[in-house]
Parts: sequence; C-alpha cells; structure tokens
Amino acid sequence: MTSFLISLLGISSLSTLSVVLLSTLTIAYGFLWAILYFTHDGDEPPLVLTTIPFISPILGMLKWKTRFYNRVRYTNPAARIL
Repeated sequence: MTSFLISLLGISSLSTLSVVLLSTLTIAYGFLWAILYFTHDGDEPPLVLTTIPFISPILGMLKWKTRFYNRVRYTNPAARIL
C-alpha cells in the first residue's frame, strides 16, 4: 500500500510521504478550525465536541447513537439540550 502511494504521488521516499500526509492533515485541521471559529456567532450556544471540528460530533453520533445527546447535555450543561 505504501509503495503504491509513493509511486502514485511520485514521491521518492517514505519519509517524504509522511511529511506530505502530516502537512495535509495539519492544513485540513487548521482550515476546519478556522471555519468553525469565524462562523460561530457569540449569540449561539457554546460549541460541543470540537476535538476535530465537524467530524467529532458525527463520530459521537455514530458511536453513542441516541445517548449522544445525553452525553453532551451532561458534559456541557450550558448547551441546553433537552
């Protein structure tokens, strides 16, 4: 798999591939945080589960299903989830 990615991307070594992947993930993470920060209005409820913006809540819903809202309510009482 790794050799396939190296040949596909035209990269000469595994260390270069890891740098490219790490850089891409870092840029994507920063971009998601920027979107979350600049689009959140102060009048809106506080943010919940923002470890990985937009993705953490989706993963939480998949993992905890209907208990997700209970979990968010108890970990963040200011969210006012009924």
